[in-house]
Order: sequence, then C-alpha cells, then structure tokens
Amino acid sequence: MKSPENIAQKLTEKITNESFAVLKDKKFKQMVTLDLLDQAEQDRIFNELLANGLAVAVLKFRTVRDLSKNGKRSYFNELQMEMTSCYGNWLMELGTEKEFAGMWKELIQMRCEEYEKDFKKYKKDLPDIKEGKPWIPIVSFGCYHHIRKGKTDEADELFTYLTKWIKNLAMMISRAITR
Repeated sequence: MKSPENIAQKLTEKITNESFAVLKDKKFKQMVTLDLLDQAEQDRIFNELLANGLAVAVLKFRTVRDLSKNGKRSYFNELQMEMTSCYGNWLMELGTEKEFAGMWKELIQMRCEEYEKDFKKYKKDLPDIKEGKPWIPIVSFGCYHHIRKGKTDEADELFTYLTKWIKNLAMMISRAITR
C-alpha cells in the first residue's frame, strides 16, 4: 500500500483542482451568479467546495477504517488524519501564515462533525443508504446548504449538480485507496 501521506497529498491536489474546475464551470457560475459576486464571496464559495471535497474523503476513510480489520484500521486512521491536515500543510509550504493554514484543519474537522451529526439526525430519512455509507447525499446537501447560506429550494438544480460532483469525487477517492 502507498503511504497515507502520499495518498493524502495526491488526493488533496486532485480535490483542489476539481474544486477550482467547478468554480470555473459555466453552468455552476450561472447557478450561483458567480460573476455578480465580489471576490470575498467567490473565495467563500471556493472554500466551501474545497472543504466539502476534503470532508468527503475524510469521512470515507473513517468509514473504511471502522469497517476494516484491526491491521488496517491504523492505516486508514492515519490516512484520515493526513487528509485533514494536508491542505493546510500545503498552504504553509506555499508561504501562507500558519494561523490561516491551521484554520483549514479546523474547518474540515468542523464539516465532518457537522455531517456525522446530520447523518445521525436524518438516518431514518435515508432508507436506501446503508449505515456507514451516507456521505454522498449528506455532504452534497451540506455543501449546497453552505453555498446557499441556508437558503435552499427543492427545485434548485445546484443540489443535483453538487451531488453529481461529490459522487465523482467519492469514486476518485475509492480508486485512490484501492490501487
């Protein structure tokens, strides 16, 4: 198996690139009226995309860890920890202040805790999802909710768009740990 640090670095880079690609996607830009928003709001939306992409990886690794035999639990635990801190470490390597870079670890942990609570709260409303595998719909809705600042609408195509994107990220994450 590849080292957890190596996998986390590669996944962090891929998730960052995918988040940026979403931000630049014409359809996404129209759905969030990105061009009408100031730079701070555009940055916030990018940060939400990235934090949620990284959170789905951390949550997936927690699930795999919890389902693994004792020998692999420590591997997936380390992978989860690396995934939580990798982006902040990368920012520090690029010259970002330690305080700001450290906020990323806190944000990812905060999103993961939020989504674990959401899963426990809404588990009964997700009958087709086996326990331990709810992260695509939970993270998709969370990402949607944060981007829209809580102003959600059942007919909003942004939720469908984000669900497809999170599902693709989850498949990419799965491939990274099975290679």
